[in-house]
Amino acid sequence: MSNATQPYSGSKATHVYNIAGSLQVTVNEKDNPFELPISSLFHMAARNNPKRSFLFVSKLLGKHIPIDPHTSLLAGYALAVLLCRHLQPERSAEWEPLLQQTMKGLTDPAEAASVYRKLIADRLQVSVPLKLLGFAETATALGHAMFDAFESAATYLHTTRELLADRESVLQFDEEHSHAVAHRCYAERSDYWANDEIVVFVDDEMTTGKTTLNLIRDMHAKFPRKRYVVASLLDWRSVAAEDAFAALESEFGITIETICLYRGTIEVSGEAFPNGAPQGLLNSSAADSDEIGNDRTGRPEYRVHTLESVFEPVEAVSLDLAGSSNAAPYMKQTGRFGIAAEERGHAEAAIQRAAAQLEKLRTDSGGGGGGGGGKTLVIGTGEFMYVPMQMAAALKGSVYYQSSTRSPIHPVDRADYAVKDGVTFASPDDEGVRHFLYNLGAHTYDDVFVVLERVTPMERLEPMLEALKYIDCKTIHVVCCTGEPELGERPASKQKKPDQRAASRDPRVAKLFERTMKPPVPLGSYDAADVTFLLKDLRDAKLEVPTEDREEAIQSGVHYSEMLPKEYEPSERYLELYRKTLDESAALVAGGIAAVAELIVRKRGLNCVLVSLARAGTPVGVLIKRYIEQRYGVSLPHYSISIIRGKGIDENALLYILQQHGVEASIQFVDGWTGKGAIRRTLMEACRQFEDKYGVRLSDDLAVLADPGRCSETFGTREDYLVPSACLNATVSGLMSRTVLKPGLIGSDDYHGSKFYEQWLSIDESKRFVDRIAAHFEAIAQTAVGCADGHAQAESPEATWQGLADIQAVQQAFGIEDINLIKPGVGETCRVLLRRVPWKILVNRMDNPHLGPILMLAEERGVPVEVFPGLAYSCCGIIKPLKGESA
Repeated sequence: MSNATQPYSGSKATHVYNIAGSLQVTVNEKDNPFELPISSLFHMAARNNPKRSFLFVSKLLGKHIPIDPHTSLLAGYALAVLLCRHLQPERSAEWEPLLQQTMKGLTDPAEAASVYRKLIADRLQVSVPLKLLGFAETATALGHAMFDAFESAATYLHTTRELLADRESVLQFDEEHSHAVAHRCYAERSDYWANDEIVVFVDDEMTTGKTTLNLIRDMHAKFPRKRYVVASLLDWRSVAAEDAFAALESEFGITIETICLYRGTIEVSGEAFPNGAPQGLLNSSAADSDEIGNDRTGRPEYRVHTLESVFEPVEAVSLDLAGSSNAAPYMKQTGRFGIAAEERGHAEAAIQRAAAQLEKLRTDSGGGGGGGGGKTLVIGTGEFMYVPMQMAAALKGSVYYQSSTRSPIHPVDRADYAVKDGVTFASPDDEGVRHFLYNLGAHTYDDVFVVLERVTPMERLEPMLEALKYIDCKTIHVVCCTGEPELGERPASKQKKPDQRAASRDPRVAKLFERTMKPPVPLGSYDAADVTFLLKDLRDAKLEVPTEDREEAIQSGVHYSEMLPKEYEPSERYLELYRKTLDESAALVAGGIAAVAELIVRKRGLNCVLVSLARAGTPVGVLIKRYIEQRYGVSLPHYSISIIRGKGIDENALLYILQQHGVEASIQFVDGWTGKGAIRRTLMEACRQFEDKYGVRLSDDLAVLADPGRCSETFGTREDYLVPSACLNATVSGLMSRTVLKPGLIGSDDYHGSKFYEQWLSIDESKRFVDRIAAHFEAIAQTAVGCADGHAQAESPEATWQGLADIQAVQQAFGIEDINLIKPGVGETCRVLLRRVPWKILVNRMDNPHLGPILMLAEERGVPVEVFPGLAYSCCGIIKPLKGESA
């Protein structure tokens, strides 16, 4: 197995950290080749994150602790030299002295600046071209510093949490233990990954390595190559986690090699704050306080500056969590859009010009920056770390660097605790994102420079400025690196429409961003991680109509989507039969889910957006998402939206999804099963109309669990068997009603509506249904993979619409004028019996094992059952004609 740091030191030290309360972390040292004091690498703190309750607070990154910026730059250089030694071991005699110098600078902050300047003056030469990818948010600067250590033959790109409306994310993956999981990757060059160069992933630490594995799966599906390297400061992977790397190597026929400064395993026990966390974090809206700066003489002075014509802008449009667009330019020099070694000269010159402007602003600098100013703190913001770090390194005198972060940590004012104080505020770039800044009381400063990448209106700076009042300093400077000379709202004549770049491809695309769709409200009984319902909450609307009255209204011309059938609590007898059927068919359903999920992965990779069609498609979408997450370690976004026969799909919901995931988002529609194919035809027409209106082509491919009607090309099976979720209406569909589109109730900016039957939580079966089927995934995964591989290698099955021909034969045999009164398939027949006025049930044979609940329901409602020989479906339900039709 190749994923291990070499050489091993053989050190077996154990370190025990009593963090807070009973929370204890034990570090078992496995590899410390440079005999670094562990105290020089990190401190410990308790984190407000249920996925991981503690944090290694790095003393090398310049994130949570203010440090000499050269220390952070040296950390990146250290990984670069380690990589050189790893790739070219025959030159070890050349690398070892450099490593020893680097370690000297890392362990002695007084030496950091001189060591770094000496080393960077003679950059490293590598024998093979490299592509470095830094992980947001913490490792963007670490990766850039590592890249900057190479003289040539290297390019750098970093991932981002930000969503750009006018660009396609070429890679997308999740960091599962993080507070903000989604990573995106926007390369300016479309061919950035189009070669087989070694890819080096850079992160500050690996705990399980799942983030890296998620990325490799996505990358290998799109841009396969043979060799990957993971560079991290700390490697905490367990034996099981290392085995997962080896398994992926074997699966793809690749090598995944790892390098790090320190390697060990961790054991966690206890809880930090069982009785509630201390209120050590100050909110920007809090009243004035001296809790952080103890010897303050008053609030600092604030100044706002823009660096004019210093950095090269990159035009892009971002969307915040509320869907608001921002067309302020980004910077070329950050690595967000990719940067090559040959572009370094321009970047360095720009950073030096920027630092010279900051030098002039420093207190006691004499106006010309001749002797350096007083003690200074430079603060980067979020992912924007490396350029402010280099600007800090270029300043003279006593200069510290740190950055704001999304990571929520519990401050505790204790000598052996890493985070002693902190403030939180709304991010200047996105009011829906909380930023945090820690250890503000570590020093007293003359000047504090907060460096922003993009121009920001003054009102969006105010929460941050209010938080920074707790720093004990004389002057706080806010510095915007790109944008207009004046901060505030840009003049209307200079505003960029959020869709200008996209509109250059097709002017119709501009319509996608004319209206910003409202964020969804929480609905349904599923876990929030399973699905987001893009539906209007109609729980207080009076929409239920008795079954007979509803049937008469529908057959008289009232659209079915303008009213709801009255739903009843299932009888105990039927509920027992449902559960028995679920137990008997769970493995069968799981096999179908696995098969269709594997087909989706092969068709669309691991970067698609699941969009289930409410409500029959919702539980199937949840199961597909669960399977892919369990099998591939990737959590796909999943939305459930409305589509209505005769009216179309919810256009507003599609706009929201594209505004969140970009116009190039790969959407996979999902439904439960097919009958006559009416929903598939509605979807096909809706996608055609959407393209005509917005210039965006959506795939009308409909992935279904069961396709007895032969209406889909992406299916788990074409057998017509009972999908238990068809039986219980809302109580197995997240407690959501059918979708509603009624004039006067649904406005032009609303999503289609649905009722949330929250009062039935005590009898809800939705989660049990999903959990019961998902329990079979591991056992059937390999079979599903084999079936999908065979399916992918063969010609794709066509949608023949054979089922429709069978239903037309039924229509003719019984003289039924309206074909919509015939509902084929077990699922649709269930619906007829549960919420329509049934006339009769046709079955292919009475001994069909899938018909138990159908026959029971028919008996309860007194509906005759007849055998119809040659029927392609297991059964079909015929709705009673109420307008004098012959039958």
